[in-house]
Amino acid sequence: EASYRGGPAKVKINGVWSPVAYHWMAPYQPGSSREVELLKVGDSWKITGQNESKYHPIILTDLADTYNNGQGVSIFSYRPRAVRLPSGIVVLTGLLIVRGALANGDVIGYVHPDCRPDKAMRLPTEMGDVSKDVIVGVDGAIRIYGNPLPNQYITLDGMAYPAAGVATWTTIGTAGSALGPNWVRDSAWDDLYGAPSYWVDPYGFAWFRGLLKAVGTVVADQLLFNLPTSVMLWKGQHVRTSVNSALGAIGNDASVNSVIIKGGSATAAGTWVSLGGAPLQTVPARTLNDWYYPRAFRNNWGNYNATVFSECSFALREDGLRVSSGLVSAGTVGSVLLAPKDEEFWPRYGRIIIPSFAANARARIDMSPSIENDYNANYTRGGILLLQGSNTWYSIDNRMWIP
Repeated sequence: EASYRGGPAKVKINGVWSPVAYHWMAPYQPGSSREVELLKVGDSWKITGQNESKYHPIILTDLADTYNNGQGVSIFSYRPRAVRLPSGIVVLTGLLIVRGALANGDVIGYVHPDCRPDKAMRLPTEMGDVSKDVIVGVDGAIRIYGNPLPNQYITLDGMAYPAAGVATWTTIGTAGSALGPNWVRDSAWDDLYGAPSYWVDPYGFAWFRGLLKAVGTVVADQLLFNLPTSVMLWKGQHVRTSVNSALGAIGNDASVNSVIIKGGSATAAGTWVSLGGAPLQTVPARTLNDWYYPRAFRNNWGNYNATVFSECSFALREDGLRVSSGLVSAGTVGSVLLAPKDEEFWPRYGRIIIPSFAANARARIDMSPSIENDYNANYTRGGILLLQGSNTWYSIDNRMWIP
């Protein structure tokens, strides 16, 4: 169960919760898979452990290595992998370093066949503290774009998408949705990335795919598309995406069912915006998931305006996906926002870096493991460090990760 934190556990089998809680034959591991394996013992069942068989290593090419290996350090995420959750959502994780100078489209790794998307997904990343993007293709290749920087780190954390065959996509422009007046589809892009579409998963998160192209000058908060009234979004959200292989973001603070492009994105006609990797919460997401609201912040951080915009909170979904939510402000950039009380949220295999968005500019979030080997006072066990960005407002909306 999403609220489970220890002791005997009820489990869902074929969509039905067990009538009783089962005991463990192995210790429960916070941060591990929430899919378990059962063994019949006498007339009852026992939990033998947590299933890690769908935690697939990313096979790196000779153009990339783990950041730790490349730099001779030990603190950062050292197990690049693609995790297919029981829901069919795929989450990537790992901090890499590229070797030498790369060209647009160079392949740095491959994901397991079970973790490939229906169509190519264009996802935002941070590379050497600069906004870039990668494409995860239907062939499993991870290709880098945006004029890659030589010999720099690149993070895979914060990337999530539905695996092939999981989502039931609804094309934007049909079924009560409509494109904004200055945005069109491109048939060639549709072939590669799929028609711009949305899908709401069983936990109330709206996922998107495809690219849209501007046919006029783009301005901040311009309508990208409307969603039908049956898909009502939760408060104002700001989510990092990729625009022309550089910084971009979408949101919904103009209207709860209108998706808009945020300031800081490219503005010329012909601009493309990727909808991949930019999920938004619907209203049911707040009731279908167990949200943790922190009692206190650190370093003067606080909610920006919890009436209009999403409030700082964290969810551990039943399928094991970790999600942050909220628009915060007024704290010290380069300091810890807070450390979630539950170790389930903490990275297991070293510090991770997640791209974000603040005051219409790029931002970087670092999350620390249970053993934080860097004695820099700005880091703490399990801490969420808002390392770069602006304190005017800082989005942690729908940042998704797997420990």
